[in-house]
Amino acid sequence: MKSPLPAFASASHRLRLGAFALVVAAGLGASGRGADAAKAPATQPVTFAQLASCPLFTADRPAPLPAAIDAARDRSVVVVGYMLPLSGEEGRSREFLLMRNQNACCFGRMPEANEYLLVRAADGVAIHMDTPVAIEGTLRIEPIVDRDSFVQFYRLDEARLATAAR
Repeated sequence: MKSPLPAFASASHRLRLGAFALVVAAGLGASGRGADAAKAPATQPVTFAQLASCPLFTADRPAPLPAAIDAARDRSVVVVGYMLPLSGEEGRSREFLLMRNQNACCFGRMPEANEYLLVRAADGVAIHMDTPVAIEGTLRIEPIVDRDSFVQFYRLDEARLATAAR
């Protein structure tokens, strides 16, 4: 399987990155009351600290998920991070990495596979460079291993800018 990472993140790299700190905007979630609120899926904030706390595993190396990640799996979440576009057209990207910080862009060490998300946005998301952005989407846990190294762990599907960031 072809790696979703850009050229600088080849399989020969050991995915590493130091400590991170980001604050997730509070109060992001389903809007409305009554019957409308029951129909709308709640969007829960997920932090990079929670994502990184999940032990890396594969089908042959199972590990229990932390409660916060298990509760968010296959649900609508919002994550705040920095974009690293993998493609772009007319100022929008349909596929990008959402990372805890900018260290992997130009210098520093590569993040572990549980410290970033591969984001897919069918309609594209406006590219925001060098500033944190809140992205909503469906959290998927999809371990991909290449030559005994994790190259991907999380994916965010059906992504869009979070309501507060639009």
